[in-house]
This record gives sequence, C-alpha cells and structure tokens, in this order.
Amino acid sequence: MDERFLNCIDRETGCIVGCVDFVWRGVGSRGKLPNHVHCKNMVVKEGYRRRGIGRELMEGVRVMAEESYKGTDTVECMTLEVEDDNEGAIRLYRKIGFGEPESIGGMEAKGKYGTVVVGRSFMVRDIPG
Repeated sequence: MDERFLNCIDRETGCIVGCVDFVWRGVGSRGKLPNHVHCKNMVVKEGYRRRGIGRELMEGVRVMAEESYKGTDTVECMTLEVEDDNEGAIRLYRKIGFGEPESIGGMEAKGKYGTVVVGRSFMVRDIPG
C-alpha cells in the first residue's frame, strides 16, 4: 500500500492545522472501482474550519494523484467515506466535485465498494484523463 500524507501548517505558529492521508488502490482492490486514490482521513483543526483548508488539502490530493500515478497506473477517480451526519464535510465534498453520498450500510455496498459500514457513505469524484 502506498500511503501518503498532506499537512497544512499555520505559518505564524508552525502548528499543523489540517491534514489528509490517502492511498492508491488498483482495479479490483475495492469492489468494482477502477484505479483510484482513497482519502482515508481528513481533519481541519477547530478554529481553522471554513477557511478553505479542507478544499486545498483535497485539491492537493488530486494534484498528487495525477502527478504521482501517471502512466500504466492512471488514477480514474478519488474516493472517500464520510459519516452520514457530517453535513459540513458532505457539503464541502459536493462543492469540490464529489458525487452524491451513497450509503455503505447495506450488503449491496460490499459488491460495489468492497465494504459495509453502518452510518457512513461513500463518495466518488472522477479525475479527467
């Protein structure tokens, strides 16, 4: 697994105020998805939210995915899981191009996404080739 991290650092304090970790997954590694980058966790420190940090972190993942995996392992999309009740995160992900959240709480999700988790949804964003 090729896990990577991006951090956002406050220039004044030197503290990390946001971070995201992501991993490349090949065809068939998760249900019926093509080659993709899965954003495992993203967090922005309280007090720094609603300043565009989450948007910049996710854009950084997209750019790194396009640059890092050129060639035979072309990345076709980005994916993530989100808590069903995290309206702020869902709103952000929709604004930056992710599709509607699809529940992964039922067995039909196992075949499509390779996982079942009650109370969470899966979101996908295409990366144009």
